[in-house]
Amino acid sequence: MFRNILFACILIYSSKVTAQNNQLQLARNAVGKLQASVMNKEGISRQTIVIKDGLKAVEIAKNNKKTRKYGETWAIRAYLNSYYALITENSDESERYFSLAKVSLDTARALDKEQVNSILIDATFQNINIRKKQNGNKAFYEKDFFEAFRILREQSDFYETDTSLALNTGIAALYIQRNEDAFFYLKRASENDIKDPAVYQNLSRLYYAKQETDAAIKTLETAVERNPGNPALRNDYINILLDNQRYDKALNAIETTLKNSRENHRLFYLYGFLNQNVNNISTAELAFKKAIDLNVNYFDAYYQLGLLYLSKANKVIKKPGNEYANAIVQAEDTLLRAYNIKPNDKDLIKLLIEVYKNTGKQDRVTELQRRLEEL
Repeated sequence: MFRNILFACILIYSSKVTAQNNQLQLARNAVGKLQASVMNKEGISRQTIVIKDGLKAVEIAKNNKKTRKYGETWAIRAYLNSYYALITENSDESERYFSLAKVSLDTARALDKEQVNSILIDATFQNINIRKKQNGNKAFYEKDFFEAFRILREQSDFYETDTSLALNTGIAALYIQRNEDAFFYLKRASENDIKDPAVYQNLSRLYYAKQETDAAIKTLETAVERNPGNPALRNDYINILLDNQRYDKALNAIETTLKNSRENHRLFYLYGFLNQNVNNISTAELAFKKAIDLNVNYFDAYYQLGLLYLSKANKVIKKPGNEYANAIVQAEDTLLRAYNIKPNDKDLIKLLIEVYKNTGKQDRVTELQRRLEEL
């Protein structure tokens, strides 16, 4: 009798163990089926069925006194939850499965002393990070920059060569006025050869704010090299060179740009201005005229060209012949065109007064002096 009872107990225990192991095996099979489904490019609906079947099995294994102690149980649970969190289109459901995946991953790591489930654990970790990046980017595009920075910083520190992560982290930091952090992450993006102009424009401004002018210039120089067809970057580069009186570099940059862009009146004006500065008068004159051809109401070009003619006249005032008279007439005509555009410009009025004094037109001198007093 005792033997019969013992045998019956053994049978019952054996069937329970088999059931426990069967559930874990079903969960294992689900992982394999899911991988096959992905390889075969089956739809999300099919993958969802496989995942849900696997989760049913692993939940039973998780609640069993024996298999709940297996790292594999939790690794499978973490993996299936993390994968489903990525493919479901229901945001609330996705967040719930994402949370379950994170908790399960922590337990799996704690139980997996010998790292026999490292492949599943690593895959889950990657899935969780993908979801974190999605959350961070979502916060970024919803302009929740504090939350975006909190999430994306962690991800960028883990994926240091991911330039889009570094860019978004840096921009988020700028919006919340964490300039040192912004500088760090934008610099990381630039060091990994990103092309995005926003990286270099913002990084250059941050260098400039730190009074590191050479680094600011070099940053935009690199940006232009990596984006040779971007006019905004080239304009920023030219402007910073002009602002810091790096005229030789600015002249070279403008010459390079004009080879491919012949319709930019401002570039021709700047080209004329820089050539005038180094006394290349004929080149400067042609450049100012080209700027005016492209924009007939370009006050600055008229003003600078008039100044050029006036300077030329003053240099030849004592020479015989008509050279002085021609230059002063050109100056008067050009400055009058500028005056028609901006009749209240005081510096222009002063130049015209000088021209009329030189040509003996006292009535115009008196008229303009009165005009100057009224302004």
